[in-house]
Amino acid sequence: MVTCSNILVVTILILVSNFNIGIWLVNGCSGRDFRCGPDGPRIRFPFRLKDKETEQSCGYNGFDLTCSDTNKTQIEFPSPSGAIILQVMKIIYPDNLLYVTDPENCLPSQFVKLLRSPISPFQFSESPGFRYNFTILHCSSSLCPVIVDSNRTLFDSGLDPILCTKTSDFTSSTAYTVLDNNYLVLTWSKPNCSKCEKEGKMCDLNC
Repeated sequence: MVTCSNILVVTILILVSNFNIGIWLVNGCSGRDFRCGPDGPRIRFPFRLKDKETEQSCGYNGFDLTCSDTNKTQIEFPSPSGAIILQVMKIIYPDNLLYVTDPENCLPSQFVKLLRSPISPFQFSESPGFRYNFTILHCSSSLCPVIVDSNRTLFDSGLDPILCTKTSDFTSSTAYTVLDNNYLVLTWSKPNCSKCEKEGKMCDLNC
């Protein structure tokens, strides 16, 4: 049986729902957990969608993401040789961690560019006390640069030294994720939303 009280409750719920939607539209923000695709990472502060969330308060400067034509979440970094576009695999908000890979399946090439480019407000997620020497090679048998542990021989890495030319060396603990897992882990220190996230609160510019 429909009563006046039931109608009143439904009316209030509709008004509240419309009010919330109105707030989102006025603020230009998509809401707490937007996704580019059904399997994509949840996008919320400090990240924002570059083309859809118009207000600066939706995110933090430098945390702009975009959705690709195939509904993949992407982030872009500048470099002297052109923009570096990486696919965002996941975002762990309580720990300030961003997992990225190369949508073109040539992560070593992009990693080499990132080493020579500003990636602020992010940094490579390094393991203190566990830094290793690596060598970057160009091998005629591969379209991508090859990264190998400098302490291993090319034969140990399954490479033919005749087909490879050394280009440079670097020291890092991040490179192992590129070698073994085909992803990079980036981190950020500001804004630090860890406390808000771990308390189940929505992070914003006041965190």
